[in-house]
Order: sequence, then structure tokens, then C-alpha cells
Amino acid sequence: CPSNHFNLWTDFKASKLPECEYDKEGVDFIIKHIYSLCNNEIEPSEYFIDWLSHLFQRPYEKICIFPLFTGIQGLGKSKLITLIANMLGHCKYLETANPENVLFGSHNTLMNQAYLVNFEELDFLENKKNQGQFKHLTSDSSTHIQINPKGKDQYSIKSFHRFIGSTNNENCPILTSQDDRRNFILNGSSENKGNGEYFSKLANYVNSKKLQKSFYNFLMKRPNIDTFISRKIPRTS
Repeated sequence: CPSNHFNLWTDFKASKLPECEYDKEGVDFIIKHIYSLCNNEIEPSEYFIDWLSHLFQRPYEKICIFPLFTGIQGLGKSKLITLIANMLGHCKYLETANPENVLFGSHNTLMNQAYLVNFEELDFLENKKNQGQFKHLTSDSSTHIQINPKGKDQYSIKSFHRFIGSTNNENCPILTSQDDRRNFILNGSSENKGNGEYFSKLANYVNSKKLQKSFYNFLMKRPNIDTFISRKIPRTS
């Protein structure tokens, strides 16, 4: 932050957790879960882990990549996003199934503090107007957005928001192409669906402060994230 600016940024919640013994077993479990959500494809899995590392290492550098997890219900998509939200702190996380009002509407004050925005479903993209606003928000690193507080004057902020999404609809209405440089669409494996023991363990890790701190430290030490923004999205199935 420039010295002549008042810095409104607050640290990520995970960064303020007390240091603890590194939970290697937990971190390995989460990485394996990420691989499962990426259909166990190595290059997309590693790319998404780097995307997460960039989220925490370089918040001042907006990256215009939209990871979208698709697949049947019960794969653990929402559990992973809940873990990320816990690490960010909930004031920096915004979850919406109604972006027409929360993001694009006349009273979008929640976007002022939000850093990661999670789209629960993408049905709103069936509307062409919403498609344009969604593309503008997610694909332009220089985007400024108007914040419209109720009963107060509007003001403009530069958007450093990151966006992520999940859907149980494998035929979700999102436009893509062979050379898509924005949408990173991942179709998860169903290998763990119905495994109660697995998801009980996952839920414990998602809520574990020790795991959150350990995974945060893992992501913060991930090398070569300064070049991530220039990399191409890997092809997925």
C-alpha cells in the first residue's frame, strides 16, 4: 500500500492463527481431495493448487481465472470451498446463489469487503445481460466497480476480487471454447461419493485450526507463484 494511502486491508484469518506443529497428514489429505475434484489429473490439480497459493500470496494482483467445479452432488466441492473461506475469514468471503442482486444489483455493499466470491450455481448466466456483467467482473484485471450503499452516495473501488464456482449440473450454461483463457472447468471424480468415513474426516479437517494453519503455510511456501498469472490454463476433460 502506498505510504500516502490509508490501508484498509486486514490480514487473512489463517495468518493470525498461532503457529503449531505442521499437520502433514491433514495437508496431504486435502491435496488428495483437490486431486479428486480435478478428476485426478495431475496438471489441472497442480494448477489449481497454484491458483490457491496465488490467492493467499499475491492478493494485490488480480488474476482473471475462474475455477468451476462440476460433477454430481456429494463429491465434496462445497467442503473445499468452506475450508478456503475459513482460512480467509468470513468477512473476505461472499457466497451467493443470487448474483443479480448481491453482485450486480443496486445495493451491493457486500462486495466492498469481499475478496473471494463463490457462485453456488450458474443458472443466472442464462440471461445475456448477466453474462456480460459476469465476464467483465471476472476477466478484466483493471475493473472498477460501483458500490451502492443504501441511502448514501455511490463510490468506486478497484476490484481485486477472485471468483470460484461449483455446480451439480454438468451441462451448466457457461460459454467456453478450445482456447478458453478464463474459465477453468473441472469435472470431479465420484470415487469418494457415499464414503461416510472419508467425508467425516474431511469435515474435521475443514474445521481444524491446526489444518488451516498448516495448509496456509504450505500455500505460502509454494514456489514460483509470481509467474502464475502468465501461465496458460491446462486442458481438462
